[in-house]
Amino acid sequence: MPTQQLQQPSPIPEGFNIAAAVMDRAVWFHLANGGPASAREHIKTLRDELSYLYQTDCTPAYTAAMAKIVAAEEAERLEAEQRHMEQQSQLMLAMVKAMQTSQKPPRPAETQQAAPMELPPCLCTEEAMKLWQKAQEAGLIDDNYQPTISRTKAALLAYVIAKRLGIQDKWKVFEKLWMRNNMRNDYNDALYQQQTLKFQEKLKTIFAD
Repeated sequence: MPTQQLQQPSPIPEGFNIAAAVMDRAVWFHLANGGPASAREHIKTLRDELSYLYQTDCTPAYTAAMAKIVAAEEAERLEAEQRHMEQQSQLMLAMVKAMQTSQKPPRPAETQQAAPMELPPCLCTEEAMKLWQKAQEAGLIDDNYQPTISRTKAALLAYVIAKRLGIQDKWKVFEKLWMRNNMRNDYNDALYQQQTLKFQEKLKTIFAD
C-alpha cells in the first residue's frame, strides 16, 4: 500500500447523489483495508447492488470511484519502483565498496618479510653462525635471530653463546640485538628457577660439538 494517507470522504451534503457518496466511502475503506484489488472488486458489487436498490444508473459514481482506485494503484506502483531503485542503489554501493577493498594494495608486511636483523661482527663469525643454526633448528630463535623462548631462557641462551664465542660484554651485545634491557637480571632469575636449570642441560646437548 502507498505510504500516503488516504483522504477520508467528507460528510454527505444534502441532496448529494447517494450512490456517489456510498461508493466514495467504500473506495476509501477498501483501499485502506485491502488495497486496490479489493476495492475494485467491492465497488463492482456495490454498483450492481445500488443500481438494483435505487433503480438508477450508477455508472457516473462507479466511474469516479474506479478513477480513485486507479490513482491509488499508480501511487502504489511508483512507491514500489522507488523502493526497488533504492535497494538497487544500496546494492551497487556495496559492490563498489567491496571491489575497492579487494583492489587495495596489500600492506608491506603482507607482501614481503621483514629485513633480516643485522648481526654485530662478534655474532656473525663462522663459529657464531654454526651456533645460530643449531639454536634455530632447536626452535630457540626465529629466522631473524630473535628468541622464541622466555626472557630467562633467552638469557641462558645468550650466556652460552657468548661464552662459546668469547664475548666479554655479552649483555650489552644481546640487549641491543634482542631490543631488551636487564638481561643480567633475567640470567640471575634463571639460576633460581627449576625449569630454566633443566633448560641449561638442554643447551649443553644442543651445542655439544
